[in-house]
Amino acid sequence: MEEKSEINEHEAEELIKGMGRIATVVVHDNGLVRATAISTNPSDQRIQNEVDGLLHDIQKKYRIVKKRKS
Repeated sequence: MEEKSEINEHEAEELIKGMGRIATVVVHDNGLVRATAISTNPSDQRIQNEVDGLLHDIQKKYRIVKKRKS
């Protein structure tokens, strides 16, 4: 099985931005990755669903890791 390349939270946010949506990406201490859509209409669940789908697509190719502290 091929190992996935690693990207950090900011790089994942930039990929989502390149796909037409703006979101914040957080990697929790337990490894869970969440993306929260940033929208002018936060009550529009459709946008969050799109961001969830984009995150899923990114995770097929990359392993998202916490941003390393300098």
